[in-house]
Amino acid sequence: MLKHVLLSALCFVVFSIEGRTLKIASDDWCPYICDNQEKPGYVVEIIKRVMAKHHINVQFEVMPLGRAFVEVENNRLDMVLALTEVHIKEHALIASDVVIGDYANDFFVLSDNPFRFKNIDQLKNERLGVIESYEYGAYLDAFIRLHPEQIHIAHGRAPLQQNINMLLKGRLSVVLDTKNTVQFFLHQQGISNVLYAGTQGRTAPLYIGFNPQLTDLTVLQQYLSNGLDELRTTGQLKQMLQGYGISDWQLAEPVTLQAP
Repeated sequence: MLKHVLLSALCFVVFSIEGRTLKIASDDWCPYICDNQEKPGYVVEIIKRVMAKHHINVQFEVMPLGRAFVEVENNRLDMVLALTEVHIKEHALIASDVVIGDYANDFFVLSDNPFRFKNIDQLKNERLGVIESYEYGAYLDAFIRLHPEQIHIAHGRAPLQQNINMLLKGRLSVVLDTKNTVQFFLHQQGISNVLYAGTQGRTAPLYIGFNPQLTDLTVLQQYLSNGLDELRTTGQLKQMLQGYGISDWQLAEPVTLQAP
């Protein structure tokens, strides 16, 4: 009897979820999330393609990450995209069952700057650009808190662009982000005098952050997990990622960021 009740409840949820609209958001962090209707970022493309198969509409908006956290807390968003484990925990979200990408703490400088990252103490002599509401691991987060006079915190819809522009103008000496996003931006903008200058720690996984108040969370998790598996198996994911100049993150297993 209980089995039939549970099955009926699941069927009701699956039936009722069709035709609904998922509201998702994050900041401009190409190639994960892009402020571009034709190429909105591979994470957005994955969600739209997976959910379309189940007749679920997806409403995507680019907004500052801090605002996205406020919106989901006030139950006006269903998902925040491409988040770290720390983001998920700090904002009491539910992590997707699947990893949606990876990132690392990568440094970039102008081509005539000899700086190459070896340890965090080096940053005491630099003007560093970071992004509001981002999480860089315990060591870099502590450095940022302890040296506010050396830190520029970019915010708004396109914070990476803001930091790169300041780097080009000499107002920053080092920009901290992740290779995928910086190299994608530099290629798109035709900028050739900004170079990779090293990495702190190792790569770490990124997730979708689900609103914990979602009544259809279990079904959405299942759709995303099964859908991503299908995209990967059929080669659609590889083709999608190639359109952004990157490869499948599963080729290198992500691990937690470590000390420098």
